[in-house]
Amino acid sequence: MDRAVEPVSAWWVTEYRQPHQGTVELRLGSAPLEEALHGFSFIEFYGEWPTVLRYLHYTLSSNTDARLIYVQLFGGINPYTLTHSDTTLIVRCFDHNTLLEALNRVGQDEQAGYTLLVANPYLHAKTPRQQTEITAHLRSIAQERRVITFNQETKTHTPKGGYFHASSVHILIHLETQRRRGRGVRRGIGGWDTLYATLTKHPAKPSNTHYTLHLDKNPHHNNPKTPTLLNWFQLTRVE
Repeated sequence: MDRAVEPVSAWWVTEYRQPHQGTVELRLGSAPLEEALHGFSFIEFYGEWPTVLRYLHYTLSSNTDARLIYVQLFGGINPYTLTHSDTTLIVRCFDHNTLLEALNRVGQDEQAGYTLLVANPYLHAKTPRQQTEITAHLRSIAQERRVITFNQETKTHTPKGGYFHASSVHILIHLETQRRRGRGVRRGIGGWDTLYATLTKHPAKPSNTHYTLHLDKNPHHNNPKTPTLLNWFQLTRVE
């Protein structure tokens, strides 16, 4: 098949695979944050889901050689904001079992170099055991390649997945569109294109380190001549 978006049970398209050239650098909207995260293989961005989802769009549109496992019920990925190359491949998972299947496929994939992005991994995890299963897979994969999760936060503003997950991630970064200064809350300058990131866990740096993320739009953003996610869909002929 020659599609970058596959059915749930299928996997990455062989034709799009590139030779291993080492782990590529990430573009995250902040050079100091990119430097702080350099060399770590299990990273998580979390917060209110609309904010995290917007940052996921930016990450997909700004980085090459990435694979996304997107756990969802309906919608969420806006194809008109995904405008870059065919090295970004996407698999959607609609329940807990298909997520585990996708993570197993990554664990068996011999190609190195690409970054695995996992969006909303605990959406369908109903029990602590299911949370543990997901975290165990992510921990194992992070031993071989870089893993970045984009996670929802709980009502207490902690990442979903429980304590085992939070303690397993090398670095946790809380995303928000507002910054608390003194007793008041001041909305970030730059509107939707500016986010604030708080490093809440790091083995080498003090916690609560703050970064301002300027999410420059892709230069081909919404350019109708540039391939988008819609161009990756092709009808499947049923024999």
